[in-house]
Amino acid sequence: MKPAEARIVIVGAAGAIGRCCVAALAARGARLLLVDRPGSGVDGLAAQTPGASAIAADAGSADGRTAIVAAARTLNANALLYAAGVPVFGPLEALDEVAFETSLRVNLMGPLLLTRALLPLLAGQAEAHVIWLGSTLGRIGIPGFAAYSAGKFGLRGAAEALRREWGEGPVRIHHIAPRAVRTAFNAGPVEAYNQATGTASDPPEVVADAVCSALGEPSGERFLGSPERFAAPLNGLAPGLLDGAFAKHRQVLHRLWSRTTGSASVNP
Repeated sequence: MKPAEARIVIVGAAGAIGRCCVAALAARGARLLLVDRPGSGVDGLAAQTPGASAIAADAGSADGRTAIVAAARTLNANALLYAAGVPVFGPLEALDEVAFETSLRVNLMGPLLLTRALLPLLAGQAEAHVIWLGSTLGRIGIPGFAAYSAGKFGLRGAAEALRREWGEGPVRIHHIAPRAVRTAFNAGPVEAYNQATGTASDPPEVVADAVCSALGEPSGERFLGSPERFAAPLNGLAPGLLDGAFAKHRQVLHRLWSRTTGSASVNP
């Protein structure tokens, strides 16, 4: 499928990565249904984007998914891009329970439930694509991201299973896993952590380019960035070999939280 042939539902369209994907896909002639939470500015974004309409809805709620599916049917959508996400960072014992649960609802349950709701529409197309934006942290667990990785590991597993469910069928399943991306999503303590640990990052345009490419590809997964694209499969084969590589991350996490709380919260 060429982008100009795509009619795409983009969830999380008003976020930094979402906006880059919107711009890249619109420039290639795709028709877009932009979805984001009320108050996100998604209506204004659609007004500035050729070939786009918008709906303010929460994909994590049943009512929101019903509204999204109805709008997707009006568009006769043949693709879904789930780019919404909620960050959660810190030692597990320091995390707010509500934030933890929200991250799992948005990062894992949201794409699964919305995809399930849209599959009858997508399966009726000659060719359709489901693109989930995951994370390298869905294959490599790093200190400070236990809660976030829980959702992203689950998302990657779900994409793998769904890809095998559909096989050579009309619905193609894509899991795109960026490393750190330079957006407000990774601001504050996460930015300090990444700088202190020497974690590399990419501009959001890198993700948008991968999304556009996925429309012309069979089902599969792609890890973005080097050495992450090599470390991810290695971690899957022999995770114990990499455990020692994250001692610095553990120490930085300890220092950051000691400064924030005034007490040690993890084993240095």
